[in-house]
Amino acid sequence: MSRTTTGPTRIRGVLPPGTRVAHKTGDIGWTANDIAIVTLPGDAGHVALAAYVKSSRRPTAERDVAVAHIARAIYDYFLFHLPE
Repeated sequence: MSRTTTGPTRIRGVLPPGTRVAHKTGDIGWTANDIAIVTLPGDAGHVALAAYVKSSRRPTAERDVAVAHIARAIYDYFLFHLPE
């Protein structure tokens, strides 16, 4: 999954440059998805996540942006909001 080159605008889309992301994208009909293990900086660990946009008539680019922002919100939460 770390060698996947598809979906650069999904989970990887708005994460900080250089963030390690092992992921796998998928599409079928009006559904777009991406699953990943995201490596947090320093000793903060990893986050596993799955994002699915199902039955959306929005263009692919808009679905990708939604997935990217969901991933960034999760990344920020685990990096900045969890107690040590």
